[in-house]
Amino acid sequence: MTTTATKKPAVKKTAKKSEVPAAEVAAIETINEVTPAEVMAETPAPVVETDVVPADGLPAPVDNPVTFEPMVEAVPVTIPEPAPALNSGNISGEILTLTLDQVFPDPDQPRKNFDIAELRETGASIREKGQLIPIRVIAVGDKYKIEDGERRFRACQMAGIKTIQAVLVEEVSDEERLCRQMSANTGKPLLPMETANGYMRLSLAGWGTDKIAKSFGVSQETVKLDLKMCSLVAVVQDAVDRGFSKSVARRISELDPAKQIGAFTRAEKCPNSVKQLKAVEAFLNQKNNDTVLSGISEDTEDEKSKARKAWGSLKSGFCAFKNTPFSNGKGLTLVGAMKSQAHRIELEATAKEMIKAAQKILADLDSFQAAIDQNKPIAKAA
Repeated sequence: MTTTATKKPAVKKTAKKSEVPAAEVAAIETINEVTPAEVMAETPAPVVETDVVPADGLPAPVDNPVTFEPMVEAVPVTIPEPAPALNSGNISGEILTLTLDQVFPDPDQPRKNFDIAELRETGASIREKGQLIPIRVIAVGDKYKIEDGERRFRACQMAGIKTIQAVLVEEVSDEERLCRQMSANTGKPLLPMETANGYMRLSLAGWGTDKIAKSFGVSQETVKLDLKMCSLVAVVQDAVDRGFSKSVARRISELDPAKQIGAFTRAEKCPNSVKQLKAVEAFLNQKNNDTVLSGISEDTEDEKSKARKAWGSLKSGFCAFKNTPFSNGKGLTLVGAMKSQAHRIELEATAKEMIKAAQKILADLDSFQAAIDQNKPIAKAA
């Protein structure tokens, strides 16, 4: 008997939705999902093989290159404009080695006097130890104008040195360049009149005494006093640079140019500034007296002769009167020697007349001096 096995009907295996919560199914699907952008990000960029390597060593450009969308949008970066550099006076900072024929002095620089002996010493030092400090130059075409360092340049010329070290600086205004040149002359200071004339150039360019004083670290009074010396005649300016007293020179500068040389001639013979000032004042007093006498004109030579004789008599009579022994400390010698009262009365009257004459002379001198002070013509004496 054949026993036929009964087949159990196939049961279709299906996920029991009731067994897996819907939230977990969604999470699994999210984990398994891969976005195209992530796939591209993980995919390496294609390698392009080239048969020929360009001369610059870079790979040849690729046709239809692969591009990717950025993950984060790029934020543009704004680069600020560089702040303007301060005027340091140095364009490159590089020390140039120039031949002497490439360099020429500035004709407007404040220093006008160069000591030959000092230039020889400087040249010998440069030859032995080298040039320790480069000069400063300004480019002018294919040449270079010296802004600072003409003494070193001249020293190299005298020593037969063919080259000189220099630093290139930028061009500035004439006034700024003059100010830099005057400030740079510290190793060998400028002479007094070189400084004074430098102040005058800046003053004529519109600089006030306050700006000049601040630029050089001096007082405004010093600037004003130095500016006064610029009105001196050349011979007195030269003397100031040789050591003549600046205080006396400033007093002389107040005079007319015609009187400056005479006052200086008197003063330079004196040993110190105190006596020099006194000599200047004595010269001016003499000039004033000459002015008084020149205001008195005689019509004839006879009147001139009489005036000269009267002046001589007055001087000699005054000297005799002054030296008369009226008193010896114990009594009136001359009066006591007189034999009569009449003689004493006559002496008294003479003395009073002399006093009146002296007072008249003093009054005339006062009127003459007043006329000079007021710049009025002097009337002829009656």
